[in-house]
Amino acid sequence: MIHTFSLIQSLDLDQLDYLIERLHFDQLERAQLFGNDRFQTVHRFLSTPHQDSGIKDFFVLRRDDDQTGCPLYFAIVEIEPLVMLLGARTVDLFKADPYNVAQLKVRYLNRPQIRVKMT
Repeated sequence: MIHTFSLIQSLDLDQLDYLIERLHFDQLERAQLFGNDRFQTVHRFLSTPHQDSGIKDFFVLRRDDDQTGCPLYFAIVEIEPLVMLLGARTVDLFKADPYNVAQLKVRYLNRPQIRVKMT
């Protein structure tokens, strides 16, 4: 049983450029991702047409590869699965059985458009 989980997707440079433009990263955020620090995170608060979509947070992460030292980039989406399924906030836990996971997959793929709140 779980309350929140994260989906993590590696990004190539074209995908990273797309997110930077689409999410309107400012100079400081760009400097964080392309600077000399080995580990950086840029966080975006999300808003959706429906308050209880189940999508909680969105991050772009940079981590340098331990062996090559080359930067690797990832997009991370935090999800509250039961909120996504029920459409309402809850403190209950999601049971990850095959039926519930299939329902969650359908709901996730058909979720409302996510909008980024500019902070």
